[in-house]
Amino acid sequence: MNPQRLSNSSPSLTDALNSVALRSAFGSRQSSSTGLWDYSAISSKSLNRSTSLNRSTRQYPSLSSKNPQVSLRGAGQSPNSTAEWTVMVYMAGNNLENYAIQDFLELAAAGSDSKVNIVVQLDRSTGNTSAYGNWTDTRRGLVRADNTPNANWGTSIGEANMGNANTLKGFVDWSTSTYKAERYALVMWGHGDGFNVSYDDVTDDGITSSELSRALSGLSTPVDVVGADACLMGMTEFAHQISNNASVFVGSQELEPAKGWNYTPILKDLKANPEMTATQLGSSIVTRYGQTYPKGNETLSAINLSALRSSNSSSLTNAISHFATTLMSNTTTGYDLSTLDLWRDRYANDFGEVDKAYANNFCDVGKLFTGFVNNSGISTPLRTAAQTVLESYRSAITQTILQRVVAAQAYRFTFPIEVLVAFRATTAVTTAS
Repeated sequence: MNPQRLSNSSPSLTDALNSVALRSAFGSRQSSSTGLWDYSAISSKSLNRSTSLNRSTRQYPSLSSKNPQVSLRGAGQSPNSTAEWTVMVYMAGNNLENYAIQDFLELAAAGSDSKVNIVVQLDRSTGNTSAYGNWTDTRRGLVRADNTPNANWGTSIGEANMGNANTLKGFVDWSTSTYKAERYALVMWGHGDGFNVSYDDVTDDGITSSELSRALSGLSTPVDVVGADACLMGMTEFAHQISNNASVFVGSQELEPAKGWNYTPILKDLKANPEMTATQLGSSIVTRYGQTYPKGNETLSAINLSALRSSNSSSLTNAISHFATTLMSNTTTGYDLSTLDLWRDRYANDFGEVDKAYANNFCDVGKLFTGFVNNSGISTPLRTAAQTVLESYRSAITQTILQRVVAAQAYRFTFPIEVLVAFRATTAVTTAS
């Protein structure tokens, strides 16, 4: 969601994918404070902020209205017996607070029932909107039909740092123990930059992929769907980090409009068919997003996370690692490197704001490797490795909408130019014959 917080120094595809081969080739290129290739060390505190907003109109109840509660009961109510789904929405309101309130109203337009629990943790702060009681702490509770997010809704947990891993884990633990279900979905709501999500403006902190993975681990019933209603989170690295702790990930390669997902039709679909699988819910989210934004630069994809797990021999993770190993072998030619450099440059700058430095590092996996394998002069071993990457990549995608057809296919990774520079500096290669 815009405005986004952007990284000063983006990690490469090697960070999350734990490629020993690439780390051995490029590991000497480190920052002074944290290893550049240590993806988990990328901190939201190293990110810059942009204050622009993408705004578009949709009709909601007046944000200044004081609508009466209808059948209002907060987090202290007797929870449902085991439901089919519990949908958890982690809303770090920050300077998107107006949109957090709008999305809360979208959730309430669907409302919980005996089959589907909708639970929210909403953080508000001073200086944003004064609507619905102008409260400025953090509250959590069940969202029933026609609830509004005033000070009578839910239960206050004080002022929480939404960018703290313990805050997220507390919400997930509370949700899954209080509102038990056969399946769970978690939506990370707020700002994103590809590496961190759900920023807290007060603390200037965000949730990293490793923190999200820890919050999801150890649950008696695993989370089935993880979604990022935020900018730029359609990252292979990010999805890989959580792949062992969820089944489906939904995220956008591109910037999202500030109003984000349209929750009402998504949840009405789920209530109409509460026995949806994780794959079906992920596909529904993507389809409804495409209907909400039929034109523009929007992208959204649902990813089968089992196709990114290191334990899966045919996973995208292992395919990229094998490509890296092949790239470092003595069969690699100078033409191979120059061709990869060419396609990397062609498909960089495709995502986000092209005047930002981070845009130089984001590449669509499908576009990059498709362009590369279609060059007749590249070496056979590297072509075969690249084709394997493409096969694994395509098998991971369960549903996608791409309004930017030219720019994207479905999912991207970080491929800084420094990777090729470092490779040339540390590896002896032959020239093309």
